[in-house]
This record gives sequence, structure tokens and C-alpha cells, in this order.
Amino acid sequence: MKLSEFSFFKPINKYYRYVFPKAKPHVTFHKRVWLASISFFVANCCNLKCDYCCHFNQFRKGIIQLSELKIWFNDWSTVIDPQSVILVGGEPLINPEIAEIAAAVRYFWRRTKIRILTNGRLIPKINTEKLRQLKRIKVVFDISPHGVNEELKNNIEKILNNYGIKFKWNLSDQSWQELYHIENGQPIPLQCNPTEAYKICNRKDCIAINDNKLFKCSYLANINAAYNEGILPDNWKKAAQTKTLTPNATATEIVNFLRNGAIPECAICPDTK
Repeated sequence: MKLSEFSFFKPINKYYRYVFPKAKPHVTFHKRVWLASISFFVANCCNLKCDYCCHFNQFRKGIIQLSELKIWFNDWSTVIDPQSVILVGGEPLINPEIAEIAAAVRYFWRRTKIRILTNGRLIPKINTEKLRQLKRIKVVFDISPHGVNEELKNNIEKILNNYGIKFKWNLSDQSWQELYHIENGQPIPLQCNPTEAYKICNRKDCIAINDNKLFKCSYLANINAAYNEGILPDNWKKAAQTKTLTPNATATEIVNFLRNGAIPECAICPDTK
């Protein structure tokens, strides 16, 4: 019998992430990697076309199919133990299977918190059945308003309150940064000091999985996807080919990968506030 299977250790393993919510990625007694959060991309496109979007949504199209996401969830559920799973895009609510995707997350990670990072504008268009399903799954909406007016804001809150769905307003638009230049209609990467950029980075904990690969940050995941789609020019190639891990990686390899600090690819981010 493994040490982790003794009854004494089970409650420790189960509740450690709640007692120490700010803990760094580490290997649990069940040989999985505990993460504060992990993001999964469920849509590439967005209903907004914001300048300097870090997801490059103004250039991209499409969604990720439920069948493909289930493969990702299945593969990673034996490797990682996230306190929170975040469904992101693009705009995740563009994906018509968003409720089914959340249900799949709940199937593979029974105790995780499930968050949907959204601009909120499509919440009034979600049908009753899907809202009830999201309530049962205990999904939390993390809403970045991006210029939502007071009338729409009140309508969003009324709908979510009526269905008993938890939500919070995330004022991320107030810390918006220009992460690249636009020249002749094309995004051009920054060339900064990677060490200094990492020091002031507000995405250190934005670990992401896309195309069934683990990325050190969500921005690099988006760069990889957009470059492979032929959207980004060749001067993004180095960042697009950043190191990733597959579900075959060991728990120790994953922890070391995520704790590795600044990497050369950090040069694409601003090194001053």
C-alpha cells in the first residue's frame, strides 16, 4: 500500500490546498501536481475586437470542440490537481457547449472551483437550461467588464442572481497593457529585458493548457496557437516555440518547469510598469 493511501494522510492531501491557498506548485501525496489554478482555452475568437488583445482575438476564429477538451481533461486529470480550473478564450461563452464543458471539468476534478473568465456581454443570451446546469455545477463567472454600461451590468447581475450563480467583477481592463506593437496591420513583439519583465509580470500564476500542452503562461499559449494558425509573422517564432510539457511529464518535471522563473521568452513582455 502506498503511503498516501493510509487514512491518516487522506484528509491532509484533500485539504492541504485549502489550508495553504497561496502554496506554490508541489507534488501531492497522490503524486499529482497541486496548482492554484489552470486555464483551459475553449474558444479562439471573441465578440469584442480590443486593440492589443493578448489572445490576438481580433485576428483569430473558431472554438475548441467538447470532444477534444474531454481528451485534454482526461489526460491531465491524472497529472495535476488544480484548486481552480478557469475556462477562457477568446470569449468562452461563444462556445455553445460551455455548460457541457464545465460539466466535463466537474467530472474529472470533483472538488475544483470552476470559473468562466468572460466579458459578460453574452450572459443574457444563455438559455435557461444551460444557466440551471451551470448553477448545479457551481460555476463562478469572473467578469471583465471592458466598457459594459450600467444597464447591461444590472441586467447581468439580475440574471445571475435569479439563478443563484456566483460571480465577481474583475476590473482587469484597468491594468490593460500594450503587449506588442502594430505595424502595417501586423502585431510586432516587444524586445525587453526578460529578467526585469518577469519581476513585474502579473501573469506568473496564469498557467495554461492548450492543444493538450502545458504552457508556462497563457500569453505564450496564445502566441503558439496564433503563430501555428499563420496569424503572427516570423519574428514571433522564438516565443511561439517556447518549451511545453505533455501529460506524459512526471510530477517533478512539471513542478520544476513551473518554478523556473524568468525565461528568454519573457522578453516579449514589458519590463517597466
